[in-house]
Amino acid sequence: MIKKSKFYLKKNIAAIITIRLNSSRLKNKALKKINNLISIQILIKRLKKLNNISNIILATSPHKNLFELRKICEKEKINFFIGSEKKVLKRIIQCAVKFKIDSVIRITGDDIFRDIINLDQAILSHEKSNKDITVMKNIPFGLDSEIFNLDVLKIIDKKHNKKCDSSYLSWFIDRKIFNVNNFDCKYSNYSNIVVSLDYKIDLTIMRFIHKNLGTYFTTEKLINFYNKNKKKFISLKILREKIESKFDKSHHPSKKDYKLII
Repeated sequence: MIKKSKFYLKKNIAAIITIRLNSSRLKNKALKKINNLISIQILIKRLKKLNNISNIILATSPHKNLFELRKICEKEKINFFIGSEKKVLKRIIQCAVKFKIDSVIRITGDDIFRDIINLDQAILSHEKSNKDITVMKNIPFGLDSEIFNLDVLKIIDKKHNKKCDSSYLSWFIDRKIFNVNNFDCKYSNYSNIVVSLDYKIDLTIMRFIHKNLGTYFTTEKLINFYNKNKKKFISLKILREKIESKFDKSHHPSKKDYKLII
């Protein structure tokens, strides 16, 4: 169980969840059912357990099913923002400016099981470090987050290669330009745990986890569950990689092009 205990920060730090409903890999994935809950609802419920944030905002783009997302936000009592579909970074910045945010926790709507306990500590580490960006390291794929100061996001938006998709924000973290704080989560050697909602098979993985662990499990519990069901996790990961390989040429951009033009 994830417990709440409030700390008080000097900066206005908020979680901005980015979602688009017309993904080519899995349409309407934020509205897919994970057992008794909608996928994005699980993420929101987990984020609401964070102690060290001032706001949670769902930032999406125009779509015919927006009313469903808005209804979920109203039910969960979080804020709602509509911005550009393709210019994701611009959407995040406009959202941050509207809600007077100093630092942004970048939350992709695909990663619904992200580690809340370590994220809470990473927020405190970010403020204490006084650096531009904080990155969570050594943690299973889909459980990590990054924290960006708003002025850093504005620099990336202005200086990034405009041929590249700004939704791949972590690829623009240039350590020669920005001061980066590494927050070590100390969960290395768990590369077979992949929890990101990109393909239909990910629904199978996430429903399996959620059915057995519920909504508010810790990373330790997930790892224990993985160790007891290692063969199933590995077999699902192999199937996922086969599906993902079909999208490599058409979907994934070349990482070497993700640079800042200073």
